[in-house]
Amino acid sequence: MNTKGDGALRNEDLNSRSYDMTYSGAVSFLRRKYTLDLEDVDVAVTGIPYDCATSNRPGARFRPRGIRAASTELASLDAFPFNFDPFKYLAVIDYGDVWLD
Repeated sequence: MNTKGDGALRNEDLNSRSYDMTYSGAVSFLRRKYTLDLEDVDVAVTGIPYDCATSNRPGARFRPRGIRAASTELASLDAFPFNFDPFKYLAVIDYGDVWLD
């Protein structure tokens, strides 16, 4: 299934790719679907926005968001140089960030 627009929210097939433009849509890791449903999922990517343990490098709390934003540029590219698409074989989702109290 080729989802048109916001594949991170509307993609039904976990093994397909989303071809959203880099600067549009919800930002998820490699444009994978945002979901908390782990049924039929092989890999769930999650972030840990935590920087309370650092004193000289604050900002680690922004890294999960930064990694997701950077990965959108790679989401629609063929896997260079091997031309191997791992999403044909692995159902990968973006589970969101860990909630810290």
